[in-house]
Amino acid sequence: MKNKILIIKSSDANISPLFDLFGALEKRNYELLFLSNDKILKSIYILIKLVYYKLKFKIKNIICFGVWEKIFFTPVAKILKIKIVWIELPEYKQKKPNFILSFLLKKISGMAKSVVFKKCDQNNLIKFGFDLKKISFVAPGINLKQCARQEDIFHDLAKCNNFQSQKKFFTIGTVAELNSEQTIEILFGAVKKALDVIPNLQIIIIGEGDERKKLTWLAKKMEIDNLTWFVGGQAHLNKWFDGFDIFSSACVNADLNDIFVLLKAMGAGLPIISVENRGFDDIIENNKNGLLLPKDDSELLAGAVIKLQQNKMLSKGLGRNAKDTIKNRMNLNLMTEEFLGIL
Repeated sequence: MKNKILIIKSSDANISPLFDLFGALEKRNYELLFLSNDKILKSIYILIKLVYYKLKFKIKNIICFGVWEKIFFTPVAKILKIKIVWIELPEYKQKKPNFILSFLLKKISGMAKSVVFKKCDQNNLIKFGFDLKKISFVAPGINLKQCARQEDIFHDLAKCNNFQSQKKFFTIGTVAELNSEQTIEILFGAVKKALDVIPNLQIIIIGEGDERKKLTWLAKKMEIDNLTWFVGGQAHLNKWFDGFDIFSSACVNADLNDIFVLLKAMGAGLPIISVENRGFDDIIENNKNGLLLPKDDSELLAGAVIKLQQNKMLSKGLGRNAKDTIKNRMNLNLMTEEFLGIL
């Protein structure tokens, strides 16, 4: 008989990067049930619902993501002797709970096991009042065998071998949500400064958002619009990464999706450039599997780009070590084993 896990999600947080983990659990004799309904979580009906799931499906584990489900389901799960796991998503944009909710979370946190994917989140939970013994750090991981391809109007652009052999561009790529919380303007400034040394430089920006028009206008104002490609959101990134020479992170504070995008870029063997204290410090070792800059600065970023373009041995070494990091330390199998240990 398969072990049943109830996954509860009432918020709009993006948990798609964890779908591979869920799939791996299903291959390990687990069956996943999903409950996602905000109205249910704010009514007494949750008590009946949870008892129903316990009796009908013999649930042994519950995984919660949002504040509401943690507060409502955890005490009931404790009574029903169901083990409960809180996933603490590194989503800096989420609203902080008010005083009452914060108080309740602290009170019941000892009934659950909290899982974090960034060590800084572990420290934040301890400062918040959680017990260290109840917090588990799980290193995020990806499946390197997944090399799906996406066909769209930019297919020819993404066919890197033909594209680069014909145009011989040195390509900086990034993936970002194009909102106010990104540093693409810094990237533009770095490209502008590096053009004297690398005249065949270009940027490919993957992502959508409210700031796209503004950034398009900015690229034109800085006279680099002919070197800048906005290709929109892409479901499958591997073919694009094949065409990049460098991956430069443009996020201010990494959420779950940013982390998994970075892992995929590393798995593609790309040299990585990021800034310290952005949420990647557990992953990137400076000058070993990537470059960590001390601050957001176009001059520093331009210097890093020029350094990698001119020092092929360094660039290949960083890319090779980045791929080894995924193979040896941050792969889906290891992540699944750690999560199974918690369950």
